[in-house]
Amino acid sequence: MRFLRHKPGSDEPEPVEQYQNLRNFALHVTPDNFGEEFREAPILTLLCETGGPHFVGTLVGAVDGHVAWYQSNGGGWMGNWTSQALTDSLTCWLEMGVTVSPQLQVIAEPPPPGDGTTQLVAVTPTGVRAAHAALDELKGGRHALSPFFYAALAVFNALNDEVDKARQATGG
Repeated sequence: MRFLRHKPGSDEPEPVEQYQNLRNFALHVTPDNFGEEFREAPILTLLCETGGPHFVGTLVGAVDGHVAWYQSNGGGWMGNWTSQALTDSLTCWLEMGVTVSPQLQVIAEPPPPGDGTTQLVAVTPTGVRAAHAALDELKGGRHALSPFFYAALAVFNALNDEVDKARQATGG
């Protein structure tokens, strides 16, 4: 499912502006954004953001089960995903976020990461915490946060599988 395409001559925001709006929403959620059952949740959203030469890709996982992927140059996936694999991988990532968040630095407004850098973000009821690392270090398992990155990657892979199934079902 693609989104963030700007229609020529329309008043819709450009992809970069839409990306910033989505990212800002994920970074500024509060317990009030979720149902009563999540009021005491220690993690509200997690973000795994990776900078490329011309874009930033952001994976978002929320305590209510919402998962999305979007890119600063346009495109992304949002939807009502239902696979057990996605639910299980998101649960694992959120649980790991609770464990890892004390290791992340408190930061009011984490800027998007630069090329070759990954930023791991935990939005808690008391604020935002984040850490940066070189993507190669995380992927290679040479960073203390590599397991947290791998948990995010499992969510991304499960989301990608859901998108592939949806494309196959619609012939797209």
